[in-house]
Amino acid sequence: MKQKSRIASKLFAVLVVLTLISCCFLGTTFARYTSRQSGDASVGVAVWDIGTSKEGDLDIAVDKLSPSDDEFIKETHNTAPRENSLTNGITQLVTITNNSDVDALVTVTIGELTYAWQDGKATGFVTGEQAYSWSNGNLNGTGVSKEQAVAVLTIKFYWDASGADEITTGENKRLSAKTSDSAASCSIYYEVTWTSYDANAETADLPDAIDTWLGENLASIGCTISYTAVQASEQPTT
Repeated sequence: MKQKSRIASKLFAVLVVLTLISCCFLGTTFARYTSRQSGDASVGVAVWDIGTSKEGDLDIAVDKLSPSDDEFIKETHNTAPRENSLTNGITQLVTITNNSDVDALVTVTIGELTYAWQDGKATGFVTGEQAYSWSNGNLNGTGVSKEQAVAVLTIKFYWDASGADEITTGENKRLSAKTSDSAASCSIYYEVTWTSYDANAETADLPDAIDTWLGENLASIGCTISYTAVQASEQPTT
């Protein structure tokens, strides 16, 4: 009887264990729904691409410039001064193209005109009453003032080939983002000119004296120009 009782106890214990294992399976596998899905996150980057038609620096390579060799005519040159353009008109310096996915704001910076002097000659402009002037049929003064030189020798920059839209330092152009079939662009043009001091002159004496002094003393003129393109819109646009 004792042996049968022990067997019955063991069978009961095994049954309990099996019951517990069965409950575990039912509780974790069959009594709870589970769904899963996976994917990769990918975000495109808006392209920034400013193209230029000129490699390297925006240097202007020019030859020597002189005044016009036309003879002074008061009736003509008082209102239309004699001039000579180094580039024979307006010349394209660079074209800037926005190939980006966002707008770009192009800002141009132009430095002041600078002067280099010939060796052994004048080292600067004259001031005050020393500057050339014409009165009572006489030429007065000993040289050219900076104001006179600025009026005669010019380097100008334009947004257009006609010269109708001159660029002053700090001006900018907005270039829209590239579309599927086109890209916005803008160009910078320049012109170097020697304009004789003919306006309101009574004779050729004053303008010719100024031209001659500049030719005898100046070695070259120059200025700096640069542009900066910065992002001007965002993606997405909404």
